[in-house]
Amino acid sequence: MEDCEEEINPLNSFVQYSQFDADPDMDSSNEYCDGEVTKLLMYPKFKTFCYKFTRNLTGISQQIYTTGDNKKCQFLNYWIYYELIKNGFHNNNDNTFIYDVINSIRLLWTQYNYYNNCNFQNYKISVSDFNIMKDLQDYSENHSIIKGKISLKDKNCKNYYCSYIKKIVQLYRKIVTQCSSTDSKQYCSVLNEIQLSKGPDNLYDEFDCSSGYSEVSSEQLEQFAGSKFEYSFTFGDTDVYLSEDTSVDSSSNTGLK
Repeated sequence: MEDCEEEINPLNSFVQYSQFDADPDMDSSNEYCDGEVTKLLMYPKFKTFCYKFTRNLTGISQQIYTTGDNKKCQFLNYWIYYELIKNGFHNNNDNTFIYDVINSIRLLWTQYNYYNNCNFQNYKISVSDFNIMKDLQDYSENHSIIKGKISLKDKNCKNYYCSYIKKIVQLYRKIVTQCSSTDSKQYCSVLNEIQLSKGPDNLYDEFDCSSGYSEVSSEQLEQFAGSKFEYSFTFGDTDVYLSEDTSVDSSSNTGLK
């Protein structure tokens, strides 16, 4: 992927998630995280996550205060739930401990949202549905930048872009019918936005992907797109719900538009 490195960096959502995921300074003291860790000793991955999360929220709150742009608050919320999934903070049987983790996040949010300008979104949503929503939202955010790469001459770069767009096309086609019959799924609002002017089928044609390209491996695509595309295409009935707590303030204007 080295030949395409410069073409990957401008993808806004992937760059943002990468920044959020940077290693935290575990040697510095974090009183509130350390306090929550003692309540969640059975989840050893929580401490590293907490140090990342509090650093990120502090920075985002400051940036919003300075620039007035709260878009990164949405990215932060997506990153948090993606981390909950990645770190296994859910129980497929009775979903008991996820509430403990969510509750700790809520408590920490009040301490590190210094300017009270970024709200925590309580997505009462399954793991599968969340990944669908995130992948669609990431695509929507990156559409204009990806569209600007259509003139790329490098075949290796085309392989990556076409492989990514194809995954989105597959996802898009699977849920269009579902959302046309019911809009109860949270990701349908993102789909509606994409349908207006960002159809992945059109982008696939504009990239001339149908003329042929070499599909990259799943590992390469994850490195390029920041997604494994695993849960996104799962529509079973065994999805674990991320949270049953409905008391979290979800009225922020940083939610999906």
